[in-house]
Amino acid sequence: MLEPEIYDPRADTWTPVAPMAVPRQYHSIAVLLPDGRVLTAGGIDPSPGVTERDQRAMEVFSPAYLSRGPRPVITNAPANVAYGADFDIDSPDADDIDSVVFLRPCSMTHHTDAGQRVVRLEIRSRDPGTLTLGAPANGNVAPPGYYMLFIVSATGVPSEAHFVRIG
Repeated sequence: MLEPEIYDPRADTWTPVAPMAVPRQYHSIAVLLPDGRVLTAGGIDPSPGVTERDQRAMEVFSPAYLSRGPRPVITNAPANVAYGADFDIDSPDADDIDSVVFLRPCSMTHHTDAGQRVVRLEIRSRDPGTLTLGAPANGNVAPPGYYMLFIVSATGVPSEAHFVRIG
């Protein structure tokens, strides 16, 4: 109840991390922030005898991988991208980038985010300082709207997000 976990899709494993100070249950949220930290808030305190059950505290969690080394930097990215198009982003870390993802910002209600999705983008080519990426093919893969664009280094450290509108 207090112990969050980080999922590694490549290894299909869950790793427990530092516990939260406040239990988060029904009507709670966990939101990935553009800087890579996670905001948790809300919920109902399950403790017996608690008269004020609604949680009004927020916590910000900093995953350990944010401190695993220097964070890659996106120095330039387009504000808008068309479906199926190739597009370029600039980064002095282009040679060290393992993956690039679009992550839909939070649209949560009642502790459920039905709009959440992560779309891995194909790195079509790389030059010193530039990555050419393939945008999702259509709205079935990534519904139109804003996404956080993250680049992730070979050591698993993400950049801060750059917002991109796809459609």
